Amino acid sequence: MAVTVYSGIVDTEVISILDYIDKHYRLTQKEFIALGLIATEKKILSTQLATKLQLAQEDKMRSWVGPLIEKGVIISQGVKKGTEYLLNPELFSQARLDIKPSLKTIEPYKLEALIIEDLRYNGKSTMQEIMKRLPELSSSHIQKAVYQLVERGDLLPEGGKRNRRYTLSKKK
Repeated sequence: MAVTVYSGIVDTEVISILDYIDKHYRLTQKEFIALGLIATEKKILSTQLATKLQLAQEDKMRSWVGPLIEKGVIISQGVKKGTEYLLNPELFSQARLDIKPSLKTIEPYKLEALIIEDLRYNGKSTMQEIMKRLPELSSSHIQKAVYQLVERGDLLPEGGKRNRRYTLSKKK
C-alpha cells in the first residue's frame, strides 16, 4: 500500500517550526502529521482536524494530539466539538524563530478589546462591517465576542436582526 501526500504552498515559517520541534522532541509520525496540520492552520477546531486526518471519531484523535499537549508543544482551548488546537506560544517565544504574529490565535479578551477599538474609530457598525475590517479572524469568533460584549453591556445593539448595528455604550 502506498500513500501520496501532495504539497500545497510551502510555508517557510511552518518548516522552521517543524524543524525546531524535530530537533528538540521525539515525535511519532502521527504526532508529526497532526503538528504539521496545526502549524499550517495556526489554530484549528478539533472537528476540522479530525476531517483532515480522516478520522471517524474525535476520540481517536487523542492518540494524535494527546502526547503533543502533554509535551507542551500545542495547547487546547474549549471543550468537546468547540476544542481548538494551536501552537504553544511560550515554547516558540524561547525558540526565537521569528514567527509573525497572527490574529487567528488572539485570546478572546484581546479580540473584545480589538472590536471595541474598531467601533471607537469607525462608529456604529453592522456585524458584517466589523468582520470585513478584521478579515484574518473567523466570523464565528467575531460574532461570539460581539455577543459577549452586548451581554456585558459594553456594546449597544440597535435595529432588527438584519439591520442591527452595534455602538459603544456610554461606559466605554
